[in-house]
Amino acid sequence: MRKLPFGHLFAGKSHEPAIALAEKLKEIAPFQVGKVFFANSGSEANDTQIKLFWYANNARGESGRKTIISREKAYHGVTIAAASLTKLPANHRSFDLPLDFVRFAESPHHYRNALPEESEEDFSARLADSLDGLIQREGPETVAAMIVEPIQGAGGVLLPPKGYFARIEEVLARYGIPLIDDEVITGFGRTGNWFACTTYDFRPASMTLAKALSSAYLPISAVLISPELGQLIEEESGRVGTFGHGYTYTGHPVAAAVALKTIEIYQERDILGRVRSVSPRFLGRLARLHDHPLVGEAAGIGLSERSKLLPTRPAGQISHPRRQLRQRSAGSSRKRESSHGRCWATESVFVRRSSSARPRSTRCSIVLNGDSTADLIGPGAKPGRRRRARNQRPARFFARRGAKTASFALFFASSCC
Repeated sequence: MRKLPFGHLFAGKSHEPAIALAEKLKEIAPFQVGKVFFANSGSEANDTQIKLFWYANNARGESGRKTIISREKAYHGVTIAAASLTKLPANHRSFDLPLDFVRFAESPHHYRNALPEESEEDFSARLADSLDGLIQREGPETVAAMIVEPIQGAGGVLLPPKGYFARIEEVLARYGIPLIDDEVITGFGRTGNWFACTTYDFRPASMTLAKALSSAYLPISAVLISPELGQLIEEESGRVGTFGHGYTYTGHPVAAAVALKTIEIYQERDILGRVRSVSPRFLGRLARLHDHPLVGEAAGIGLSERSKLLPTRPAGQISHPRRQLRQRSAGSSRKRESSHGRCWATESVFVRRSSSARPRSTRCSIVLNGDSTADLIGPGAKPGRRRRARNQRPARFFARRGAKTASFALFFASSCC
């Protein structure tokens, strides 16, 4: 801040922090990057993605390519254009959204959307056929790009089924449609690689980054585009006379310097290696939730996980979560009252339902302590005392190396099936 508290990137200008950060992102990117554009949030970055692909298509003489394909359960931001890419009801209701340039493919949620006895591979093939049909109905010459989250975050931490991206890439390649990779949530090690497109083995034409880019210390986001796309934009800007897009704080020198240092710390501390070493224990403990009578689905990768709680059970089983848990404890559980609701404890597992929860919705937290903490964090960690997490906190994973006391908390928010 003492050296350069502000500097803009308009009219061909730049500064050292932005240049150094762009070069670092090109170094770690999983595909060849031609240009890097900086913004302040994931929403702004995804808005920029739309504009860049429209700009490039106009430069090619393909001005009819305006449709962007998103997916059900997608989340790509809350600005007008990015919220249109999002497919969550609360982000559309009373906002007169989405705008009409967006079409939605099916969500790749195998647990909810697969047919009876349909394997993940068959489900992926069916979704690819559905996408092909959508493109044909719209007309391939009208589609500018498809945008995906490798893991659908706000939609429920939905992991793609086996073979999904390979199938999707085949369809898009058939019609010359580029793929935009929204790595705002999954980027920078969450799945054990720098980016989740490496984890799921697909190659995008462009990428959106934010959040962990600066570890959220300062607002900054980035759009990484291919050399071909960058060349088209550069040539069109020459014809127009300028590149008429950017934000006041695009590539702000302080935010860029913080992001650059953040990536350096990731590398110095081998964050990717840490995720890979902890992940087997984390996923191993997660897999044990499959046996819990209220858990319908438990899946994860790296240090990302999803668990689906079931408010209702098959015929013959008690359906109410509280009664179900009380039945399992067989008189050994303790009932405790708190300002947040009621909690039934069974051995080292706490399940709490908010007292204000609606009849058709359940919000619970499960906290595993004792041996599970040692399993997760590794040798030398001491079992922590039982501790209940706040009911309304967002999903996150806690693991501190060398902590004297620790708890392994998994937060769940789910609705009825």
